[in-house]
Amino acid sequence: QTTLIGRLDDGSLQGVHAEGVVRESGVLTLTTDPALTAVVTAQSGLRQTAAEVAGGQQEGGANSWEYSGSRGRLTVQIRPVEPRLLAVHALNYAFRDSELRVKSVIRYEIERAGIFQLALQVPEGLLVDSVSADGMSEYSLDRSTGRIVLSLTQKRMGSIEVTLQGHMAFDSAAENAELALPIPTPEGVERETGTLAIDAPEFLDVLTVDEKTAGLFPARDAVAEPQARMRSIGVWNFTRRPLAMSVRTAPRPSQVAGFVATTVRVEPEIVRQSAVATFDIRNAGIDTLRIAVPEAIAADVRFQALSAGHVIRQRDRATAADNGWVTWTLVLQEEATGEVQIGIDWDLPIPAAPVQPAA
Repeated sequence: QTTLIGRLDDGSLQGVHAEGVVRESGVLTLTTDPALTAVVTAQSGLRQTAAEVAGGQQEGGANSWEYSGSRGRLTVQIRPVEPRLLAVHALNYAFRDSELRVKSVIRYEIERAGIFQLALQVPEGLLVDSVSADGMSEYSLDRSTGRIVLSLTQKRMGSIEVTLQGHMAFDSAAENAELALPIPTPEGVERETGTLAIDAPEFLDVLTVDEKTAGLFPARDAVAEPQARMRSIGVWNFTRRPLAMSVRTAPRPSQVAGFVATTVRVEPEIVRQSAVATFDIRNAGIDTLRIAVPEAIAADVRFQALSAGHVIRQRDRATAADNGWVTWTLVLQEEATGEVQIGIDWDLPIPAAPVQPAA
């Protein structure tokens, strides 16, 4: 603290004063560097006025006081200007077979003063895969506390975008599994707003637990853009902390619908038949398809995958017929969802016409 004018407790007089005068009055003007701020801690016997510099022009960044005599006192404390951080936070959660993937994008607006570092707090259980930012030289992660510190290449003001990606263990096969979403927290932020979006595959039901959700409300006008082969569960907005959301998950069983179109082409000595079996697979993916064919053609039937991206890895024929039908089991190279088309071909010879005896 600094006393600019007036008497200290030890009786010494601060400031510049006229000697040998009957009465003294004056003006004290205080101007600070843009990187500093002056906080008045004690004021008596002075009146604050509009600040003016030499020549009578008003100075927007200055403070001015009028005083009379030596009884007035003004004490100030000089402090560095503290940076003001505002953040817009976009959170995305994507459920996979064995993990929950988290992407956090924070766009900072830094005002008043520049900074060399940014800090984030990640919750327990979230494993950090990567951290990136424009102008970042390096980052450090304290695994015991979950605190991430980003070091910048130079003192920065204005906009900085930080992207954090991580994951945590998740069992998609568990029934009614409850999970609290891990929400990273930017430190030193005066105001934070943002969105939270959840994506999940078709085979997984995801429901929010209302009694364990705080600080979030549905985003009415948000346009959801789910990742490939995913569907949007929902998008929420938030304008303040604290934030919390828990979800309950359960696997959805596969649903398969089939459609078969058959074409018959009759030639002089043979009947060529071909069919296209279209499987529409919903929810969970499958890699095994079953097709029943008449017992008479079971040994000669041929199968091929017609839809792009699907390959038949294995073909198994049932050893016994069931009511004149034999089931073939086809195993694909990988699990599939959506539309899968299988081509089925077989030939039937035309029996020769009996020879009529001569009359």
